[in-house]
Amino acid sequence: MIDWHLLTTMPKQLKVFSNKGSKDFEVKMPCYPFDIVYIREDNTLAVSSDSPCTITIINLETKQIMKSIALDSNIYGIALKDNKLIYSGNDKGIRMINLNDESICDIVREKMPSDCYTATFRDNIYHTNNQTDTVTWYNLHGKLLWTFHNESVLKSPRGIDVDNDVCLMAASFQSCGVCDLRHITKPSIVWCTECDEGLCAECQGHHSLSQASRSHSVIPIAAYEKLPADVLKITQYWLYKGIRMINLNDESISDLVREAMTSVSYTATFRDNIYHTNNQKNTVTCYNLQGKLQWTFHYESVLQTPHGIDVDNDGNVFVVGYISNNVVVISSDGKKT
Repeated sequence: MIDWHLLTTMPKQLKVFSNKGSKDFEVKMPCYPFDIVYIREDNTLAVSSDSPCTITIINLETKQIMKSIALDSNIYGIALKDNKLIYSGNDKGIRMINLNDESICDIVREKMPSDCYTATFRDNIYHTNNQTDTVTWYNLHGKLLWTFHNESVLKSPRGIDVDNDVCLMAASFQSCGVCDLRHITKPSIVWCTECDEGLCAECQGHHSLSQASRSHSVIPIAAYEKLPADVLKITQYWLYKGIRMINLNDESISDLVREAMTSVSYTATFRDNIYHTNNQKNTVTCYNLQGKLQWTFHYESVLQTPHGIDVDNDGNVFVVGYISNNVVVISSDGKKT
């Protein structure tokens, strides 16, 4: 057993972590890593990259790159079989490369989409297809043995592995509807309940700026996936109630700000003020308890998609920027500190 865990993170970097969670070493890559597999025979790592189309071999003892193998096709997910790498080759189908002489043979001559993954077990190959929402099982001669297709439980399958009992584990996510139309696969971070589709971070930015969709209600994709269908139908009704206050003694409700608000908005209070985030307009607003607007903070160069918010004893406001990936401090008068 190897005593470390792997994580590919920043573009053109590969980081190796110990089993205690501390970083062991880091390798600067000549490419953008996509998938990775450990080769026990010579204690190396094979890293696939589609930009450029290469397989990079890393020696774990010297912690250096041993060699890079240039390919004549795209490469995405990779798996190991007897010192040979089986990989998803996009338009070239599923291919196998011999690491000894670098010869390549075609196993499945069928066009595959990008970002597909493979796994092997004994003499079988398992392959995900994120466009048809399927997992397929082939033998080493490329003969199709079965296809799993059940969109009610698996959509846009990605990473895949097989245990000793031949049970498959495949990861999936909701893909961005706008990017799908451009034949690009990106994970959604929010779901627009009016457009009825998921949006990635980039498309959410355009969506929130477009005059036609800036008032649309969006919710985090994780929250959307947990909602029953009947709840989705009534979600928008509650979004247009604005900021409200409930008395916990008699459960009476009063409206403070009668204005349409987006979903996933946060509030904080300090003294007689209410602070509220709007993740579509990228704003933080301060109201008094009568609902009168005191100030609005709006600087997209420093704060994008504000989420959680809190206030200290001096009235300074702390806001988490989800897309801007930061914490912004706003003074009590609504100016950036």
